[in-house]
Amino acid sequence: MRKPAFRWLIIAGVLLSGAMAIVVLWAGRPRSLSLRASPKRIQTSRLRLGRAVAAGAIAGAFLSGYSLRWQVGQPFTIPTIALDWMLVAAFMLGVAVWLLRPAHMTPPVSNLRNPAQELRKPLLVLGIGGLLVFTAANTALTFDHLHLSQHIQMLLFAAGIFFVVKGTAGSPRAVAAPTSSSVESLLLVVIVLIAFALRTWRLAGTVHIMIDELHFEDAVIHLWRVEDTPILQPMNGIAAFPFTFAYMQRWWVALLGPDFLGLRFMSVVVGTLTVPALYLLGSALFERRTGLIAAALLAVFPPHIHFSRLALNNIADPLFGTLALAFLVRGLRRNSGSDYVLAGVNLGLATYFYEGGRLLFLVVFCAWLGAILVLKRPRAQVWNLLTMSLVALLVAAPYYVTSLRSDLSLASRLTNEGIRARYLLEALRTESPLRVLADHFDNALKYTIFHMIYSPDSSQFYYGGYTGILMWYLVPFFILGLFYLAFRFRAAGALLWLWIVLGILGISLVVSTDWTVRFVALFPAMILVVAVGLHHSAQLAKWGRLSQPALYGLLGLIVGILALGQVIYYFGEHLIAYNRQVRNGILDFYDALDRASRFPPGSRLYYLSDEIVYTPVLDSTIIFRNLNVRYEIWNTRQVTASRLAALPQGQTLIFAVAPTDRRVVALLETVFDGLEGPLWSSYESIPRDRQYALYVHHP
Repeated sequence: MRKPAFRWLIIAGVLLSGAMAIVVLWAGRPRSLSLRASPKRIQTSRLRLGRAVAAGAIAGAFLSGYSLRWQVGQPFTIPTIALDWMLVAAFMLGVAVWLLRPAHMTPPVSNLRNPAQELRKPLLVLGIGGLLVFTAANTALTFDHLHLSQHIQMLLFAAGIFFVVKGTAGSPRAVAAPTSSSVESLLLVVIVLIAFALRTWRLAGTVHIMIDELHFEDAVIHLWRVEDTPILQPMNGIAAFPFTFAYMQRWWVALLGPDFLGLRFMSVVVGTLTVPALYLLGSALFERRTGLIAAALLAVFPPHIHFSRLALNNIADPLFGTLALAFLVRGLRRNSGSDYVLAGVNLGLATYFYEGGRLLFLVVFCAWLGAILVLKRPRAQVWNLLTMSLVALLVAAPYYVTSLRSDLSLASRLTNEGIRARYLLEALRTESPLRVLADHFDNALKYTIFHMIYSPDSSQFYYGGYTGILMWYLVPFFILGLFYLAFRFRAAGALLWLWIVLGILGISLVVSTDWTVRFVALFPAMILVVAVGLHHSAQLAKWGRLSQPALYGLLGLIVGILALGQVIYYFGEHLIAYNRQVRNGILDFYDALDRASRFPPGSRLYYLSDEIVYTPVLDSTIIFRNLNVRYEIWNTRQVTASRLAALPQGQTLIFAVAPTDRRVVALLETVFDGLEGPLWSSYESIPRDRQYALYVHHP
């Protein structure tokens, strides 16, 4: 328990730093009306004190981050000592910003009146026609859908978008674009290659269990079986998403094979592409170095690596949302019609994947753009803004029209899981808003906020581990970045704050507010804030009066150390813990089927155990992988010598037994001569005590 005296010590330190600033600045003031203080002296005093205070802010942020380390087994309690240090860091950073007065990095809104982008009406009409036919094939607009092949549907969708883009953007205008040096371009290529390698390495083996991926495996099977599947109809009642992601998974399965590698590879591609997308956004909002730092940190960010290696469509949300915001910022800066059109396309495409991104990015995009329009009044960009809105509407329309015409909810996940939202609405009828907000913070919001920086994934299924979303050594830069954005970056800071705050509020309205899977759409924003904190706190502190090249060299070294630490953590400590957590209380029935499939066709697998066996996973996997294996499930009371002796002897019999069940093993050895076993999994990632021991009787 922290002593009260410690808090007073912190407060005294904060007051002392403020007093030092006042004294130093007072010393540099004019001493009489006839004498002027040297501007150089004042500037030197400001720089020295500002850099010292900035260094103090960095130290305070690190003490806060260090205090936010999660101790395994502890109950959730808000670490107030970390909050104290956070306030110290915020205060000192504010003083440093006031003293040093760095330039505002507000993305400029161009008043350049570029020639209006001419609409190519024939191409635009062709694109709209393609999207209309695609929509008709998925709705009751024609009283019955058109029974078009899924391939024709996706071709119409892609062609419609292509011709809409060509019809509205045409050939890009000659607008001055930000250029990248060859070194920066090479660094970005290396970062993207590293991101791809980390997401593909042992893709099928490090997590050799199905993590809620059954919905997408079933969707691919459905696409195989029903050629004219309406792509925009929901996959099923639980995963009520369109088949767009599953359709792309189908092609990778055809190319790489019907296993985890093929099923998950689409997520690898999408996750990797999000890295350069974040560079694009970071460069547009701030500058290229911040964009590079953000791209490098996202490439090695453990939660993003993790969800890029699972066959879940959540990972698609941040790609299209980040691209939409990046092209919007570029459009505002350059008044470029092509950038605006691409912003509209990506905002529309964000509709077709997971629900969280669809709702979040639409609100963030419109709210931030609305504020820009009110405050900046960019009259020269009205035509391009209208064009962007038209493109976004055309691209997203097939989904919304299909949902409305088919009486489908536009937010089925929020409707099904937004229990807290309904509770809040009910509570507001009888209690004061402040009381309702306080209760909501205690019951939900605090868990959502602190999961980002402190407490682990409570599901222990989707991500697990024993850390918050951000490792403790990234948290200091996240804190510095948030406050620096609040103090200095106006429009850019507003965008990232809006992105994170709206995301947190939305997550807090559903059940299980501290499941990492719900935060996937926030990953780019969180990492970009970390990059801002790292880059600009270093610029403020000017560590050791380093020259600019030396400072950037030191920044590169720090980024490299942070990257290496996260990669080692994820593929080591995290996956070891996660592979145990995800199998908590069960034996790995999927792995037993996988091992049984390597025996001769027609083999029979018997689960002789009281453990839970989820048969839908087994049934779907047998179909998906075209396995010639049949299985039965016996509880241990059903295992008798007479029943075992009555089994067919002309085929390979495989028995999956709990590793501690000596009675069943003794019965097997009594009934069958030459019994082979126990056999264990070839995957080192599966804990031995969570495996079935396989015993094999050959005919």
